[in-house]
Amino acid sequence: GGTAQDFPSAPDGDGLDVSTSGGFAAGAGVGYRYGPRLGVEIAWEYRSNDTGTSFDSGLAFDDGNYASNTFFLNGYWFLQARGAWNPYLGGGLSWLQEIDIDLEQNGREQSFSGDGEVGFQVFAGTRYRLTENWSAHGELRYGNVSGINLESEIASGMLSGLDYEPFSLQLGISYDF
Repeated sequence: GGTAQDFPSAPDGDGLDVSTSGGFAAGAGVGYRYGPRLGVEIAWEYRSNDTGTSFDSGLAFDDGNYASNTFFLNGYWFLQARGAWNPYLGGGLSWLQEIDIDLEQNGREQSFSGDGEVGFQVFAGTRYRLTENWSAHGELRYGNVSGINLESEIASGMLSGLDYEPFSLQLGISYDF
């Protein structure tokens, strides 16, 4: 949830709820593994999700988009490998370089954006060794950045106190040097 200020067609302080659905994410990372158990990573991710936004006053935007450009500092704890499988747990800090939401209705779009917010993420997954240097991996990730304030990009107005909580199933390929 969050609240709106100076938002057209909604009273100041009007509560709002943003729900997300399907989307797209892409990213890359560089890391270092300290022996068989510990690893660190610096990573980047772009994410975009479809949204629906409803206000307590009854105003609703059935179409929209929530997008972010995020950088991470992650730590990994690798569990005991079982053959080609190597499960892991991890967590880290996130920094939203940019986040924005587009609210669309009747062909009109209202965009709100912000930046510089800090949060965290946790994840669990497994790697599967394909060759000596290549691995495939799959994981579940949950992130959280709370209290985000997004300002209108073209007029006055703000959406404040939003929580951004992406949860995803991710698949990827890794190369070990």
